[in-house]
Amino acid sequence: MASTINASNSGSGGLISTGDASGVLALQTGGTTAITIDASQNATFVGNLNTTAGKKYQVGSSTVSALAWVNYKGTSTQSIRASYNVSSVTYNSTGDYTVNFTTALSDANYCFTAGTTSPNTSGNVTRTVVVKGSDTGGATTKTTTAVAIQTGGTAGAVLIDMAEIYVVIFGN
Repeated sequence: MASTINASNSGSGGLISTGDASGVLALQTGGTTAITIDASQNATFVGNLNTTAGKKYQVGSSTVSALAWVNYKGTSTQSIRASYNVSSVTYNSTGDYTVNFTTALSDANYCFTAGTTSPNTSGNVTRTVVVKGSDTGGATTKTTTAVAIQTGGTAGAVLIDMAEIYVVIFGN
């Protein structure tokens, strides 16, 4: 059993509350439990847990959701197919792009991961996506508001526009 707070949708609506001594709290809408909090303060969500735009989902002090991500068309007429916290992607030159964040990140110590499509169906051509920088200086183009990336092939280190570019940013 549980103590229950129900946002009723019957009659004239309103809150209906019931209680017991179990130490469990159930939050309901229309008589259906959406969130249960047990006596140890563990919460169980029945549906999706959504955050306000620009907010992070955290466990303790660690962010467990992407701070930003983008699926980008990098050839011909460049365009964002889908994204989160990415306002635009700037085409600088062949194989050279800047991913711009909608909401600035808390610092530039984030982790970057990316991928791209292979230009043939057998997938045996190696393509790379890297953060712009140098071997000695590191990533010189990672800021709280943007990250510059380059796409290319391993043969001759040539920059190439890619049909699909996927970028994901994790951090705190």
